[in-house]
Amino acid sequence: MKDGELSIMQILKLLHADLIFPNLETVDRDDLFNKMCTILNEKGFVKASFLKGISNREKIYPTGLEMGNYGCALPHTDVEHVINPAIAIATLKRPVKFNVMGDSSNEVEVNIIFMLALHKKEDQVVILKELATLIQNVDVITAIREATSGNEILEIIKNSDNFTI
Repeated sequence: MKDGELSIMQILKLLHADLIFPNLETVDRDDLFNKMCTILNEKGFVKASFLKGISNREKIYPTGLEMGNYGCALPHTDVEHVINPAIAIATLKRPVKFNVMGDSSNEVEVNIIFMLALHKKEDQVVILKELATLIQNVDVITAIREATSGNEILEIIKNSDNFTI
């Protein structure tokens, strides 16, 4: 087993093609959160309180990351808002502003969102670490941004170890 393979497998178990939204059209971060959280709730992954939880947490602990020529965000919230664990992914038609992780006084234009709905606190560190590795790979992120379907994005992530950093 390659380094990180177990973590990629953990991530793949949390991904579902119907929770991946390529070229999502949104007005702003609140609209983005509303759209993604509504679908997560309708599909039984999160409680109705997830939207408020993720919005409140983002204000205190922003998750925007400047990654060179693109921006990513990894919004998540407390486990009590989650029914079944999942990761929802969105690529955006037009970027939205997020405050920068670790520096809430600055903003970043975000193109890709990995919204985590995890039901075990200890899983957050492992999943965030693996996602951090994934989003640092420009080839993987470029392929994800260019993908037109949830299944295509799933395949890119599944084969991400074939890309070089």
